[in-house]
Parts: sequence; structure tokens; C-alpha cells
Amino acid sequence: MQRSIFRRYLSITMVIIFLSFTMLGGVMMAFFGQFWQQEKKDLLSQNARSISGMASLYLTEKSPGKFQLEADALRGFIASFSTSIDADIFITDLEGRVLLGNYANSGLEGLDKVPESIVAQAAQGMYEGRGSLNGLYREGYYIIGVPMTTRDNGPSVGVVFAATSPATMNAMQLEAFKIFLLA
Repeated sequence: MQRSIFRRYLSITMVIIFLSFTMLGGVMMAFFGQFWQQEKKDLLSQNARSISGMASLYLTEKSPGKFQLEADALRGFIASFSTSIDADIFITDLEGRVLLGNYANSGLEGLDKVPESIVAQAAQGMYEGRGSLNGLYREGYYIIGVPMTTRDNGPSVGVVFAATSPATMNAMQLEAFKIFLLA
């Protein structure tokens, strides 16, 4: 009889411990995922703003209200940013035509135009979304867009986009899950 009660208590205790660890792991993974997404969003946003500020220095006014971007001067700068943060970075005008880009993350080629609705939203302050950018990407990328203004913080003359694959976020979550299982 005493062995039977001991086994029941042991079984109940083991089930409670197992459920507690499972719940703890689920909560940890959810918080870790949110933290990682927020960090990636902040990184993309910060770098897009830096590039926007740098690009404003390379704008020349061709006629009143018409600006031209000196793309050759920015090409190396954007390539280094794109590689270091593992993201695609591209600059568009207000009509959505891509003026300059580096696609280190996706290997995308021939990106010509971004939907005007997305460009308009980014030009008004900031665009944040997750998707294929109307079919430009094969999978749902995380995309940030910030306005590019003239040197004197005048009106928006273009948009700087930074986009990254969710694969990097998923890989980090998988590694955290492996650590949890090992523990």
C-alpha cells in the first residue's frame, strides 16, 4: 500500500515538473521571439535612417523640386551596410522606381519598382510590414521603409527600404529551442 501511494506521488510530481518545464519553455520561446523581432526591426530601422541621412548628402537639385541621386558615390556604402546587417537595402523615388540597391540577403535581381502605396506610406513617416512586397520576394520578408529628405530636412524625395528574410530569425529561435531542450 505504501509503495502504491509513493508511486502515485512520484508520478504526479513528475507530471507537474514536466508540464512546468513545457510551459516555461513555451513562454521563453515566445518572449525570445518577440525580443529578436524587435531587435531586428530596430537594427533595420536604424540602418535605413543612417542610409537616408547619407543619401540626402548625395542629392543634387537639377531643377526646382527635382532632385537626382548620385548613385555611384553611395553604392559601396550601401553594399557594406547590406552585408553587415544581412538585409536587402534599396532606395526608390516617390513613384517607386528603384534608384539604387544591394540585395545581399535575397540575391534578388532586377528589382525595378516598388508599389506606390507602400512608397507613399514610407514617405509619410515609416513603413513596416511583412510580406512579399507584392510578389517581389518569394517568401514573406520583414520590410522597413523610411523617407529620404533633402539636406535641410525638406520634403521627402524618396524612400530607403531595408528588408530581411525571416529565416535568420527562425534560425535564432531554433538555436534557443535546442538550448532549452538540452537544459
